[in-house]
Amino acid sequence: MTNDTRPSIFISYNSKVNDYVDRLELDLQEHAKIIRYTHNDSTGVGTWESFRNFMRTIREQDFAVLIISKEYLESDPCIYEVMQLWKDEKKWDDKVMYIVTENANIYNPFGRLAFVKYWQSVYDKFVKETAGVRIANIGGIADQAKRYQMYAANIGDFLEKVSDSNNPRKEDAAKKIIERIGKKWKYSQMCSQDETDSIKETLPPKIMNVVDENGMEETVEVILAFEFRDTKKEYVVYTKGEVDKHNNTTVYISEVDRTGETPLLMGVPDEAEWDRVREVLKELGGSDVDSPMFDEEGFEVL
Repeated sequence: MTNDTRPSIFISYNSKVNDYVDRLELDLQEHAKIIRYTHNDSTGVGTWESFRNFMRTIREQDFAVLIISKEYLESDPCIYEVMQLWKDEKKWDDKVMYIVTENANIYNPFGRLAFVKYWQSVYDKFVKETAGVRIANIGGIADQAKRYQMYAANIGDFLEKVSDSNNPRKEDAAKKIIERIGKKWKYSQMCSQDETDSIKETLPPKIMNVVDENGMEETVEVILAFEFRDTKKEYVVYTKGEVDKHNNTTVYISEVDRTGETPLLMGVPDEAEWDRVREVLKELGGSDVDSPMFDEEGFEVL
């Protein structure tokens, strides 16, 4: 059995265009492995598996195709997928493609503004409905409010980017996608020979809300993040705005688990792992390896 060398494409869409996505998948499946919402255990959401975990996998795929309609832009799951990609701003232009339907109405500022207002109103309604609920009783529902606020704050910039793109017509999209992934994938495969084998550097949000090992939520400033390719463990280097007695900024490093609603800091498990992390920091530091940020004495390991 040979390895599947086709690139993966996550198709993000609202069910109103399901028939079109079926046809698009048929056109693309010879050239790419298609990941989309189905009940197929291998390419979609398996029985009793998490919908949200599946949606987060959009970041792991080689490419993403967003089929943007009015229904898509007013859908919580669809915009949730967009926000997952939005975290990878550095990779966005090489990875993301758009197909815009006739009813999306995003090519004028008033059309785009309507969706900002939509999510703002959803957030306001949610806040109003939960106003009488005690914080101790609200549980994970509070995370929904944070998501609505995030959608309202970011959808305008997202639509500005989409509307500025020379998007193909629906009937031409499959051909254009095949052309694009052919060029990008070939280039990516060539470049991969020169990449560091063991790690990949990721682009974290500069400010991040996290949960520490004691279960306390706090806000930190992320300096950099990286992931080991073999174990898929991601580490963040961050500060909490603290300084030591010499007025130097205290820097922390920890493994981070992003499977939950709020990233969870898990520390560095053992000395062997810390040795490996130290080598990565030196490698990523390049000529600045002797700077205070990469001085191992300046780190506090959780």
